[in-house]
Amino acid sequence: MLHTRTPPTNTYGPLVMHVLNLLPFSDPAKNMTIRNNVFHDSYNNGILKINNGANNIVIEGNMIYNLGNYHQHIAVTSAKI
Repeated sequence: MLHTRTPPTNTYGPLVMHVLNLLPFSDPAKNMTIRNNVFHDSYNNGILKINNGANNIVIEGNMIYNLGNYHQHIAVTSAKI
């Protein structure tokens, strides 16, 4: 049996995962491993975003599918390298 899902139209959906520092003067998100997950059905936004000073974040062995035409699926901005 094939199951299909029609993606929403004209909407801006939430990210599936967002790693960031929420408070202005708190420690950034750090020392995290995002491993062996399944991310799916993010049609109108990215699937993963890492920013606001996050550092030492490892992403490996994840499966990602059912993405829309959004211009970036994984965005890493203003993170420390």
